[in-house]
Amino acid sequence: MRIFFQKKFSSLRFITLALFYLSVFALCLHNSASYLDADLGWHIKAGEEIINNKDVPHLNTYNHTIEGVRWVDHEWLSDALVFLIFSKFGIAPIHILFAIIPVFILFLLNLIAGRYFLGGRPVPLSHVIPLQYLGLLALLPHLGIRMQEFTMLWLTCLVLIIIDFSRRQKAAILLFLPPLFYVWSSMHGGFMLGIVMLWGWLGAKLFEKIISYTQASKKFFLNESPDLAQLAIFTLTAAASTAATLATPYGTELYDFLKSYQNTYYLSHILEWLPLHRLPIQYVKSAYLFFTLIIAILSIERLKQSGFPQKQRIKADFWLAGFGLILAYMAIRSRRHFPLFFIFTYPVVIGMLAILISAIDERFKSFFRGDNRFVGLCTVFGLLIVISSKFATAGLQNDPFYSVCGRHPCEALAYLKDNPKIISKKIFNEYDWGGYLIWTMPGIKLFIDGRLPQYPFAGHTLQEEYDSFYKKDAAGAKLDRYDIDIVLLKARPDRHRLNWL
Repeated sequence: MRIFFQKKFSSLRFITLALFYLSVFALCLHNSASYLDADLGWHIKAGEEIINNKDVPHLNTYNHTIEGVRWVDHEWLSDALVFLIFSKFGIAPIHILFAIIPVFILFLLNLIAGRYFLGGRPVPLSHVIPLQYLGLLALLPHLGIRMQEFTMLWLTCLVLIIIDFSRRQKAAILLFLPPLFYVWSSMHGGFMLGIVMLWGWLGAKLFEKIISYTQASKKFFLNESPDLAQLAIFTLTAAASTAATLATPYGTELYDFLKSYQNTYYLSHILEWLPLHRLPIQYVKSAYLFFTLIIAILSIERLKQSGFPQKQRIKADFWLAGFGLILAYMAIRSRRHFPLFFIFTYPVVIGMLAILISAIDERFKSFFRGDNRFVGLCTVFGLLIVISSKFATAGLQNDPFYSVCGRHPCEALAYLKDNPKIISKKIFNEYDWGGYLIWTMPGIKLFIDGRLPQYPFAGHTLQEEYDSFYKKDAAGAKLDRYDIDIVLLKARPDRHRLNWL
C-alpha cells in the first residue's frame, strides 16, 4: 500500500500517518468511555447466560409483558465475547477493542481507495485527513461498545473482497466469504445487508455483461466484466455464504426473527433511527453528505470538460453506483444507516477527490502538493493536540454501571436492592434503562428494554404500547391493565400532567 496514496515516501509522511491512526484511536476511546450504551447491560447478561448454559437463549425472560415468547439473540457471539472480557478484565479492554475497530476500518478503506480507485492520481495525506475526520465525527454517535461496530467491520471486509475480485478477477479471495458470513451472522443482524450486496453484485455484473453486447455499451466505460466461469464460481460462493448463515445455532429461525423489523414504527420514535431531518439534527452527518455530493458533481463536471481522457476515466460499476444511491437514501431516512453509507462510498469519494486535485490550477499546486512541508507540519501539530487532549480526558471506569448516575437510576437501584421483595413485582420502566436494570438487578421484570421494541404486542408493537402510556389520561387504565406496581422513570418537565404522576 502506498503511504496514503502517494508514491513518494518521507519520514514526515510516515509520522503523520502514524499520528493520524493514533488520533482516531484516541478519539474513539474517548467517545466510548464517555457514555454507557443503553443496551450494554443486557448484552453482558445475555453473554453470561450463553457462557453458563453453553447454549444461545431462545425465550425472553426479562419482560413481564412478553415473558416466554421466542427470542433470537442475533448478536449471541458478540454478547459472549463481551461478557468473557468483562468478567475477566473489566470494561477497559472492551473500550479498547471497540476503539481499535474503527481504526482498522479506516485503514482498510484507505487500502481499498489506494489500490482500486486512484488510477495513478496522488492524493496528499493532508487533504484526506479532513474528509476522514468529518466522516469519523459523523460516525461517533454510532461508535463505542456497540455491537453494530462488527457489522461496520465485516461490511468493510466484504467490500474489499468483492472489489478485489472485480478488479483482479482472482477467485481465491472468495474463499474468505463463507467463514466471514458465518461469523457476521453470529455477531450482528446486519449480515442481511451483506447477503443482499453479495447477490446484488452478481445481478449487476450479469446486467453489465448483457449491456456489453448492445449498442448501449458505447455510452459507458464499463469495467472488464468477469467471464461466465468466474461468475459461476462467485454464484457458488454466494450460495455457500448464504448457507453459512443457516449454520448458526438459530438456523432459519434467525431469518424469521429479523422479519419482525418490517414494522417501521421504531424508525420515527427511537432517537438513533430517526431521519436526518428530524430533531435533534446531526449537522456533521448532513455536512458529510453535502460535501460528498459536491465532490461527486465537481469531479463529474471536470471529466466532462476534459472529454473523459483515458487516464482519468472512472469506469462504470453498476454495483457501486446502485448500492451507493440505496445507502444514501437509507442514511437520509435513518441516521443509524449513515455508517454503512460512509464505509461503502468512501473509496469512491477519494477517487473523485483525486480527480479534482489533479485539475487544480498550477498557481495553487505548491499548496496542494503532498510534500508541502508547512501543511505537513501543521497537520502533525493538529494531530498531536487531538491525541493528547483525548487521551488525557478519556476517563476509563472500572465498572461504568455504578459511575454514570447522571443518566441512570443509581439511587433507585440502591432502593430496589434494599427492598428485595420489590424485584418480583411488575415494573414500568424508562426505555433507555432496560439494559442497565437487566444487568444490575438480575431477576427484575421490566415492561420494555432495547431488545424487542418491534415485537408484535397488543395489536401493534411493544414500543407503540409503551409510548401509549404517555398519552394524556391514558396511563392510569394501562397501569391497572398490566398490574404494574412500580413506575421507574426520569424526571421530566411538566409539559402536561399525567393522572398518575
